[in-house]
Amino acid sequence: MDTNLVAKKQFGQHFLHDNSIINKIIAHSDINENDNILEIGPGKGSLTNLLAKSKANIIGLEIDRDLINGPLKKFEHCPNVTILESDANNLNSNIIDLLGMPYKLISNLPYNAGTHILTSLLTSSNPPKVSVVMLQREVANNICGKDSKLGVLGAFFKSFANTKVLFSVRPSSFRPPPKVMSSVIKIDLLANPLINRNQLESYKNFLYGGFSAPRKQLHNSLSHGLQISLPVAKQLISNAELDATIRPEKLTVENWVKLFEKFLEI
Repeated sequence: MDTNLVAKKQFGQHFLHDNSIINKIIAHSDINENDNILEIGPGKGSLTNLLAKSKANIIGLEIDRDLINGPLKKFEHCPNVTILESDANNLNSNIIDLLGMPYKLISNLPYNAGTHILTSLLTSSNPPKVSVVMLQREVANNICGKDSKLGVLGAFFKSFANTKVLFSVRPSSFRPPPKVMSSVIKIDLLANPLINRNQLESYKNFLYGGFSAPRKQLHNSLSHGLQISLPVAKQLISNAELDATIRPEKLTVENWVKLFEKFLEI
């Protein structure tokens, strides 16, 4: 690994160097040589090195030109790896088309944009069928609904995917070490999602409204977040056969989906 390149804060860079963690990511990804793999932010190529050995078709998107012209340049001679200069925050659909379908997302996502990148990809017209990604542990737990408390991210992702925390990663596994713990999660798309894909954006906005006051009773949170009157909020909850005094974080994903369906009928 090239140690001369310094991580850039504007890109949220923390370079993974722990081989034991990299091997665990590979093991959980179930890669075969026929797979199409998207890696966001290959950095100095530690994960890319092992992905390349699988003989799968790999596209790595890197925003940092210094990395592309430095440690990632060695992949120019690797027939199954393509490194492209691209900002994953504004992903071009043509890049996904290059991968073919289906494909897997296997990445150590940048801390400052991981949630946005993951949400954009999974709600796109060509989402990855399987994602094995590293995120801040707090974000990972929110997506996977850990600790029996469902938040916006958990209620959103679980409407169209199975989500699972695989393992935690200490700051010492990175250079420079982040100030927080990380976790690797796995996301598998549901064959029969609870929400139609063309409604996901509306559903997400509905959830942000519904969770606007997560510690208040549900009717108050819905009224405040969705800007509807209390009587309308209570009727909506009644139509969904739920208790108006329950707190938003106590609802299941099925409860939220039913509430959303009734909200569309208003």
